[in-house]
Amino acid sequence: MHGERVILPISSHDFDPSEVAVPWKIIREAGYEVVFATPDGERGFADPMMLSGEGLDPWGWIPGLRKIRLLGLLLRADGQARAAYRELEQDLNFLNPKRYDELTVDQYDGLILPGGHAKSVKPYLEDKTLQGFVADFLDDLDSSGNHKPVAAICHGVLVLARAVSNKTGKSVLYGKKTTALTWALERSAWNLTRYFARFWEPDYYRTYMESPGEPDGYWSVESEVKRALQTESDFLDVPEDIKNYRFKTSGVHRDRADDKRPAWVVRDGNYLSARWPGDVHTLANEFTALMFDRKSHWENVYETKSPLTVSWFQKEPTLSMQLIHNTGLPLDAPIIDVGGGASRLVDNLCADGFTNIGVLDLSAKARSLARERLAAKACDVEWFEEDVTEFDPQRQYDLWHDRAVFHFLTQKADRDKYVEVLNHALKPGGHLIIMAFAIDGPKKCSGLDIVQYDAKKLQAELGDGFELVDSGGEVHVTPAGGEQKFAYFYFRKKQ
Repeated sequence: MHGERVILPISSHDFDPSEVAVPWKIIREAGYEVVFATPDGERGFADPMMLSGEGLDPWGWIPGLRKIRLLGLLLRADGQARAAYRELEQDLNFLNPKRYDELTVDQYDGLILPGGHAKSVKPYLEDKTLQGFVADFLDDLDSSGNHKPVAAICHGVLVLARAVSNKTGKSVLYGKKTTALTWALERSAWNLTRYFARFWEPDYYRTYMESPGEPDGYWSVESEVKRALQTESDFLDVPEDIKNYRFKTSGVHRDRADDKRPAWVVRDGNYLSARWPGDVHTLANEFTALMFDRKSHWENVYETKSPLTVSWFQKEPTLSMQLIHNTGLPLDAPIIDVGGGASRLVDNLCADGFTNIGVLDLSAKARSLARERLAAKACDVEWFEEDVTEFDPQRQYDLWHDRAVFHFLTQKADRDKYVEVLNHALKPGGHLIIMAFAIDGPKKCSGLDIVQYDAKKLQAELGDGFELVDSGGEVHVTPAGGEQKFAYFYFRKKQ
């Protein structure tokens, strides 16, 4: 277990089982404790129709025919979610939740707000105590101006829309990008049930209904969320030109543990949002990635292991030095080694006469090991202890070298930040050298998932501003004698 705790407030009755059980399972399996909260501290219950599918067909009002399901099988939670819910009902934290009024921000490291559409979820959506806690959670910022990880899905986004910041007097969503249950999805489910299925309760899929004179959809989730935003354009629906657009917008296809194609998840900093249960696996996986503290991980690695024994250690960075020399740069050209840490590249650069070297690494321990090693050498190095995705370079470099940092960025938002920093730091015409695990190389390193690359895949990440000059492969032999297939890529930044 990591020791961090995630708070998951739910309604007392009729919460969506997929939006609660799937995040609980994924987050718990990632090593985090999940704590639940209800208005009164008693265990909550999922919407039974979303578990069984009974009552969602036109004959669902007839006792003897309720168990015959057609539409009900389509609309209920899928098999993975139902299995997760059965496990959830054995969880002690779920069976013994906190009360909303017991929650304090300092007790929790992450927050997830699920949904549910039945009328009985209103006490959850409208609870002022919960809204106050949520506002405090997002108002609580670290030294970098970031709040702790927060995720909301479907109607859960309404809790955020209604939570008013004590700092701004506006919704905590004001100024953020978000999605939520779209009016298109809400209306299609509503029309399906009121005309073809649960006609005796035609508004089952509408939590809030319009009053006479109000336009259709005025009290839909999407409309209310939009009214809380700085501008309506901050509400992000699936763009029509995106890959798998029909999968994502059909309202039929749902993501799974091994298939994120149907999902649409929006990230704005440490805030994640999604539309409906069909996005929930992807949302939960991205949330666990947000919860992961990269700096703590790498500090622990270098505190507990010798840099000579880690799998990525190279006694002589021969290929990197060859690629750097092949650029023809003068010895006083500014060079930065990203993720340099305890690497021996800086030693070799100094030995070859390079005089304008920067090394960036997340780990203070790795940096201190390298500085101690170089202390006896006449080598002037500028050291940066920072996450590359948050690096704010104060000058530009002629060469950017990265051996095995970029492939650890499994979230697109982190890769986009990396490329943004790279573009800011590298001069026009500058040289970019990236090394990563090859397509047929390892899928994990240091216990973490990575992304494998070939030239086409990396070019797509970097964009048209970079031109590939050379690429190839290298088999790295680890200190333990194992083999890892790396790929190297040499780009020039276009003028």
